[in-house]
Amino acid sequence: MSEFYAKLGDEQQALIFDYRQPIILFNLANIYSKLKNEAQEKEVYHQARKIYQKWQDDQGEASFLIKIAERYGEQENSEKMLEYFNQALTVYRETGNLEAEANLLRDKISLIYSARLGDSEKGLNSLNQALEIYQIIGNQEKTAQTLAQLGDFYLKLENPEKAVEFYSKAVLIYQELNHFSDQAYTLRLVGKLYYELGKKQQALEMFQQAGNVVQEKGDIEQSVKILIQISSDYQELGDKKIAIEFYNQVIPILQQSGDYQQEASILRTIGQLYYELENPDKSLETFNQARNVYQQKGDKSGEAWTIYEIGKTYTILGEFQRALDFYQQALAIYEEEADANLREERTLDMLIRISRIYAYMGNSETAIEYCKKSLTNAQNFPPSNIVRRSEMFREIGKLCYQIGEPKKALESFNQYGFIYQKLGLDREVVGLIRIGEDYAKLGDSKQAIEFFNRARRIYQKSGFSEGETDTLISIGRIYYLS
Repeated sequence: MSEFYAKLGDEQQALIFDYRQPIILFNLANIYSKLKNEAQEKEVYHQARKIYQKWQDDQGEASFLIKIAERYGEQENSEKMLEYFNQALTVYRETGNLEAEANLLRDKISLIYSARLGDSEKGLNSLNQALEIYQIIGNQEKTAQTLAQLGDFYLKLENPEKAVEFYSKAVLIYQELNHFSDQAYTLRLVGKLYYELGKKQQALEMFQQAGNVVQEKGDIEQSVKILIQISSDYQELGDKKIAIEFYNQVIPILQQSGDYQQEASILRTIGQLYYELENPDKSLETFNQARNVYQQKGDKSGEAWTIYEIGKTYTILGEFQRALDFYQQALAIYEEEADANLREERTLDMLIRISRIYAYMGNSETAIEYCKKSLTNAQNFPPSNIVRRSEMFREIGKLCYQIGEPKKALESFNQYGFIYQKLGLDREVVGLIRIGEDYAKLGDSKQAIEFFNRARRIYQKSGFSEGETDTLISIGRIYYLS
């Protein structure tokens, strides 16, 4: 077609059709691929490649080979994918396009070897080749990124010492480039690895460096973000005391910036950590600080949340009357603040907690009253939050049974069952088994067997013999223990 237009003297149209030929051939090859005609498919790709060679378009030829490789990738043909990536790599090498060669080695070929073909050695070799090229051409940014990628690679190979070595090299380059965010992130990775290796002091030094990186630049928003991330890292590592230390570093920065909501939120988090560390005095002190912040700003919703947390802490302390006082204060605020965050969940949780406290204090009448309030509240709970609502019915069922209200307990458990019934047979049977297990733990063999049998009958009808066997085993265990 291009020759036809050339003869007519229309060079522009001839050129357009020339450039369309490889695309047409690419689509033709895809048709041959679907027809399982590998020889024709390969020949058509070869023809298209010769067109680029005729034009001396090295970049176009390499890009076309990469496009073929990616097509094979979509077909999950990793060997063919690698073959065409390597052909593109040869083009880059012959033309001296070092950066494109390194990019292909790092971003494509190393991943095929490691993720698709499971050849870690060749994947690692490809990354090291890319690193060497980036160093030769002086691309510091990509050198740092590749060093970090090598760190990731060694981490997957469960070689944390080697990972630390490469991450540490990347940190030095990020520092030279003033890439503070990447520097801080990589320092955090090194800190976590040191911690897991048992080198807690070195871990602390790395985390401190990560925190200092952005603070030294006076970027308040980033400083807060990094310090919170470090605190979260320590929480994940299970070191709540150090997490608190880093959270405490955030407080003065937030006070300086005037972000009272985040300040109070961090104080609440610290209070919760002290609560988990079984240090109720410090927990109360910190929760009260958060409460004062909310009060000063007139934030009723935040204040109610904090009062609720204070009530939980007094419960742990065994100061039940004070816990009840704080729960009642929080309930009163939530009554007024219809738009408060998680209002329904916390209100219902407090009603359950209040019922338990009264039961513990020997006030059965009031405990039952709040148990009934809990059930009514759960029935009016927003249907959109179906999972949370269903679990509340289970909690209330167990509570009512424990305080001597078996009828209310059954009503609540049945509400839980109805929710799961609406979700289909597979979910209904899960709900019935859970209720059976709850009754078994409560010591009510009769009700436990009743719910297990209901689940068994569903398994019978659906022909799922394994499920039926499991329920019969559960029933047999109850008979054996009773």
